Amino acid sequence: MGPGYPGMKVGRREFIGRSGACLLGAAAGFVRGSPGAARPTSWAHQVGAPAGPGFGPLRPDPDGTLDLPDGFSYKIISRAGTRMNDGFVVPSLADGMAAYPGPAGSTIILRNHEFRFGHSASLGPFGSEAKLWTKLDRSLIYDRTPDGAPCLGSVTTIVYDTRQKRTKSQHLSLAGTMTNCSGGATLWGTWLSCEEVFANPGSACQGRHGYTFEVPVSAEPTISVPVPLTAMGRFVKEGVAADPRTRVLYQTEDQPDGLFYRFLPAAAGRLAEGGRLQALAVTGTPGLETNNWRVQRIAPGTSFAASMARPYFCPQTSDQYAPRATAESSSSSSVVAIHPASV
Repeated sequence: MGPGYPGMKVGRREFIGRSGACLLGAAAGFVRGSPGAARPTSWAHQVGAPAGPGFGPLRPDPDGTLDLPDGFSYKIISRAGTRMNDGFVVPSLADGMAAYPGPAGSTIILRNHEFRFGHSASLGPFGSEAKLWTKLDRSLIYDRTPDGAPCLGSVTTIVYDTRQKRTKSQHLSLAGTMTNCSGGATLWGTWLSCEEVFANPGSACQGRHGYTFEVPVSAEPTISVPVPLTAMGRFVKEGVAADPRTRVLYQTEDQPDGLFYRFLPAAAGRLAEGGRLQALAVTGTPGLETNNWRVQRIAPGTSFAASMARPYFCPQTSDQYAPRATAESSSSSSVVAIHPASV
């Protein structure tokens, strides 16, 4: 658990068991819906379910939202398409999120919305209402489509009254980004939202995409100024995690040849001030492929000599990295892709 949750003691085995149960229930509930349907965001919580890996069969939900085993229930705390407290609309396509302790015992949730190019604007934070986005200061919109409308990727904030178990408020927190997939919570209490896309100005957008954005946590309606953290690289980003001891950040890339990155901030907790970007390199094995999703090339548990090396700089743009070849620090090293199937 991160800072702000004193006194919470859950054993590793118990934590894995509980997490697996919640994920199992959520996955089963979403599979029931049609692939194109925007499902409501729900939280499943445990109510005296038995310990252990098995929790019994799923029971049909009369409301058709989320089937769960006996002993579990859920509560919808945010529904796509409804009006938020700041006048904007709860977007669909919720993805990565994190929870933070808020004032007066509340919980603050920051949530990505993974809109890609071509998704309907009616599902975004401005809904189908014409020009609702014009109520937003232009400086708070990171990028726009060629016709001038904001890109639909976004982050929203939910303020949840933990004691009374009700949603107190919701508001838009980041606007004009694209394909906000995952990200991560920082140790200093902010949310890093990552763009899972690499796009240049053209027919779909006016600016560049593939960045990480830092979003402050606030119970009050606040839209952060969208500043791309260019020193953290530009690529098809997935998640971010911070080392609690060193505050060094680690990033993953959602590509067949994606890499595992390390970012060394110039100043801890102040990412906009820059830093050094590195990628994991395996020494002595040029051209090594670590993905196991089609062919089991490397047995699980195999060890390699490795180091973190600076990726090649790509001169096409001032902030683009192209770490697809040998790291420049060693001619006998391979910057390698790390895939879920091989870790």
